[in-house]
Amino acid sequence: MAISPTANGSANRPMTLAPPSIGRPRKYSLPVIYPRPSLSVYAAAAETTKESLSRRRKFSQVGQVMGHRLSTTIGWRSPISQHDVVNQAKSLCGRFLRAKLRSCSAVHKKLGLQRLKSVSNLACGSNTAEIANELRLLTNELENLHPKLFQSVASNLGIHNLPSEAMVHNMFAAVAEEIFRGDVTWGRIVALFAMTGALAMDCVKGGHPEYVLGLVQRMGIFVERDVAAWICQQGGWVSLIF
Repeated sequence: MAISPTANGSANRPMTLAPPSIGRPRKYSLPVIYPRPSLSVYAAAAETTKESLSRRRKFSQVGQVMGHRLSTTIGWRSPISQHDVVNQAKSLCGRFLRAKLRSCSAVHKKLGLQRLKSVSNLACGSNTAEIANELRLLTNELENLHPKLFQSVASNLGIHNLPSEAMVHNMFAAVAEEIFRGDVTWGRIVALFAMTGALAMDCVKGGHPEYVLGLVQRMGIFVERDVAAWICQQGGWVSLIF
């Protein structure tokens, strides 16, 4: 996604978002006011997580990895379906957002933590809690490396208010597409969750906690369209912890 500063360099030029598209989402145009970071910075941050994952996995047990993949290949375990992957993605997103908002004391009566909890229970496999914990550790590491980037998506894009849920959905789609401009990797998936957490914080701070639950649904839609097939090939979400 090509991003360039405004022609006159003015910091007062209003921000605009493209309206929601019909059918397959198209790439969104989010003009960014100089000198704020462009969408490409989120993709670059994803590579940081990719390197972190590589370091962590050097210390993992090779037998565990091979055992998991072999048992799936020869039928000891049922193949992972894309439907299962999408449900678990929404479950993990619900758990992640609930934990993040509570840890930041960004709880609001309109937030509907109980509804987030219900979404979190969409997939309650034996490894879901472990995967969610690993995901949280990795997003924490990414947020610590790039604190300004993952504090507020809206601020980084030069957007100062969120007048509609459609705008939040467009922001999610635009940044997600930029993160996954290259090949799908676990690092990019972790960056997607970190970005979603920052966007959820934007919603609460902007006085729209009711938008947060919609981010879980957007996560499910994006994963189903662009990521689920790859995750299935890896053996499912459980591969994140091996």
